[in-house]
Amino acid sequence: MNLNKYNKIGIIGFAREGRSILNYLEKINFQGEVYIMDRDISLEYPDTFLNVSMLLGKTYLDSVFDLELVFKSAGVPANTPALLEASKKGVEFSSNVNLFFAINKKPVIAVSGTKGKSSTVTFIDNVLKKSGFKSQLVGNIGNPILDYINADVDYFVFEISSYMLESFQGEIDYGVFTSFFPDHMDTHGSFENYKKAKFNFFKVCNKLYVNDFNQDVKNYLDSNKIDYISFADANVKFFDGKLLVDNNIYDIGLDLGTEILNNFIGAISCLLNLNIPIKFILEGLKNFKKLPCRQEVFVSKDGIRFVNDSASITPESTIAAVKNFKDDLEVLILGGQNRGYDYSQLNNLIIDLNIKHVLVLPDLNTIDFPFEFKSFENLQDLITYIVDLDLKSGTVLFSPGGASYNFYKNFYERGIFFLSSIKKHGLIS
Repeated sequence: MNLNKYNKIGIIGFAREGRSILNYLEKINFQGEVYIMDRDISLEYPDTFLNVSMLLGKTYLDSVFDLELVFKSAGVPANTPALLEASKKGVEFSSNVNLFFAINKKPVIAVSGTKGKSSTVTFIDNVLKKSGFKSQLVGNIGNPILDYINADVDYFVFEISSYMLESFQGEIDYGVFTSFFPDHMDTHGSFENYKKAKFNFFKVCNKLYVNDFNQDVKNYLDSNKIDYISFADANVKFFDGKLLVDNNIYDIGLDLGTEILNNFIGAISCLLNLNIPIKFILEGLKNFKKLPCRQEVFVSKDGIRFVNDSASITPESTIAAVKNFKDDLEVLILGGQNRGYDYSQLNNLIIDLNIKHVLVLPDLNTIDFPFEFKSFENLQDLITYIVDLDLKSGTVLFSPGGASYNFYKNFYERGIFFLSSIKKHGLIS
C-alpha cells in the first residue's frame, strides 16, 4: 500500500492505534500533511518531524471531508454520521489493522469471540514459544499490530475485536472463535450490527475452529456454507482435570474453569494442526496463569476466596463465573453500566442457587431484580459491609456483569480498585 501517493492523511483517535499509524508514517518518511483528529482537547502535540496538524475537541471531525485517506481507530464508531458522509464523498478509510494485512507476509493466528479472546491468544502464544517458534502477541490485547510489521517472527497471534472486524480487509490464516452473545451494542448501535461485525471473522479465515454452540453462529455458518471445525467435533476434550486428544488421556492436574478450557479446545485443535508436539501443549496448560481481572483467586488467611472477575461486563460472563464458584459462593457483587442487556438467565441462576448475599453497585442497582439484594452507591461502602459480615468461609465473587465506564477508565482499573480495597481492609494480604 503506497501511502506516499496521498497528500492529506487523517488519523481519527490518537491513542495506541493512532500513535502506531503516526509511527509508521515516520518510518516511510511520509511527505504529505497529517491531521490528528480526536475529541480529547488535552492531547499534546507529538514529537515528530512530520507535517502534523491537531484537530481536537467537539469539532474534531469537521475537516474530515478535506482529506484523501483516513485511518480510523477501532473504538471510533463506523456509523458516525460525519464519517458516513465523508465516505460518500470519496474519502478513503482504513485502519491500523487493514494496513498491516495489506503489507504482512507472515502467518497469522487470530482469535475472536465475545469472551475468552485474551486468555486464548495468551495460551497459543505461550505454547508456540515453548515449541521453539518466534511468535508475537498483537491486537486488542494491547499491542498495536502495525508496530510489529517488520518483526522477525514465525507467527503473529492476533486478538481481533468486533470493532476491528467491522471494516476488516485481509486474509487470516488460522481463526479460533470462542463464544458469542450480545455485547458492545452501545457502540455498534444494535445487536444485528454487532453480529454482522463479529461474523465477518468467519469469511476471512482460511482455517477455522468455532464454538458453534450459539444457534445464531451455527445458522450463519451453515447458511453461508462456510467450512469449519466445530469445538464439539474436535478430537480434543477436557474432563475431571484431564485432557483427551485422539483417544489419549493426559493428566493436566488443574481446573481453569469450564469457560477457559472450552475456549482452549479450539486453540489446541489449531496448534495440533500446526504439528505442535503434545508435550508443549501440556506444558502450556500446566503453566497457564489466569489473566488479571479474569476469575483471579485470592485467598485470605482464614481460607476465604476473593475472586476478581472485573472483566465480566455481560450477564453471560457472570453466569460462567457463578457456575465455576457455585459450591461455596457466599457473596456475589454486581454492578456497572446498565446497557439494557437481558439478565433473566442470571436472575434464574441466582434464585436457583439461593446465593445468600447479592450486593449491587450502580447502575445495575436501578434494575428491579427478582431476588433479594442490597444496594450500594460505591465500592468502598460495599467492602465495609463485607468486613462487617465477618465471613468464616466461602467465596466472595466480584463479577459485575456490567461495563466499567460509569466510574472507571476500563475493567482493569475497576479490578485493581477492588483488590486495593479488600487489601486495605485486611481481607487479603
